[in-house]
Amino acid sequence: MASFTNQIGYLTGDKNKNQASVIVEALKNGVKETIVKVSQINPNMLHSMSSTVAVTANDDNDNKIEENNLVLHVNRYDSTNSLRRDCMPIDKKNILKAVDTGSIYYAPKTSPVYSIDNGRILIYPEPTATENSEVTKVVAGTINDSNGTISEMPENLYIQVVRFAARECLLERLGDFTTKLPTDLDADTTMFDMIADFDDSIGVTTTLPSIHADYQDAVDKAQHLIDDVSQIGGDVNVDGSGTDIYSAQKWLVDEDPEMLGGTLSTAAQELQRASAVLAGHSAEINKYQAEISKESQEAGQALQEYQANLQKKIQLFSTIISKITTDYQWLQGQIAMITQQLEQGWSMIAVPDFDSQAKLLGGGIAK
Repeated sequence: MASFTNQIGYLTGDKNKNQASVIVEALKNGVKETIVKVSQINPNMLHSMSSTVAVTANDDNDNKIEENNLVLHVNRYDSTNSLRRDCMPIDKKNILKAVDTGSIYYAPKTSPVYSIDNGRILIYPEPTATENSEVTKVVAGTINDSNGTISEMPENLYIQVVRFAARECLLERLGDFTTKLPTDLDADTTMFDMIADFDDSIGVTTTLPSIHADYQDAVDKAQHLIDDVSQIGGDVNVDGSGTDIYSAQKWLVDEDPEMLGGTLSTAAQELQRASAVLAGHSAEINKYQAEISKESQEAGQALQEYQANLQKKIQLFSTIISKITTDYQWLQGQIAMITQQLEQGWSMIAVPDFDSQAKLLGGGIAK
């Protein structure tokens, strides 16, 4: 027979996706669930799931009751009459009265009793080595995953345990889906960083050039030589009494063509100096514009690359979400199918109440 792990894998689609620790716990819980279900729908079947142990004292390990254990029968040996007597169950609140000879609950060896208290079967009169008790109980059998067997359980119930465990594995995988969702398109912890992001900075290495102060100085002097020599600044008389520089307007009024020509020539030289400064500034402006143009072009190319990468990310994101959605829906459908199979499996072993059904038809079954 295939191992339980492989059988669970058949129902869950891929056994490698099921955690071994989850399978171990799911199989244990499946056995416990099966015991409970059988006790509810077909109690007679419990005898095929039981084992009998001999108890020689109330503190024996064999008379312990663990989770989902069921006690089916208890007897005690009466050595005086050489026979075994069935023990009657009593309420645990009266168990200590079973040894009180003056109580109506006193239990002689000819009428032994038992009760369950704190996970242990207490039998009175207390069993001894010569007058032991036998306890028949249903316990969760030992699971052998490799061989696909469970002790103290009929083979026809194995499939129910496997189905239960398979559903538990699927539910565990369903709960892990939140960890598979990508958080965003840029986080350092996601696969999306395999694609470069957009750098929106423009690496211009020079600043916008300003015109040199010589330009304004030359223009101002040319203007002052024409019409307002008082603001021109510069040379003064040796005694500091004032300047000997006069504007072109003065020489024009004085009708001195020689001085007028000299002054205009000086003003023209200042304008030429301003033009030279302006030409140098224009060259710097052209250089700056060329660098801006180059960086803008590179930024445009980077933006196009970013947009292409972003589209790749969106497509990748959509593909991942689509795959996760498909897997999630498959798991949900498989869980529903296995749950239905479980219910059908329980109905197959359930025993109908024939007597009640016969009475509905106006008859009955002889007792």
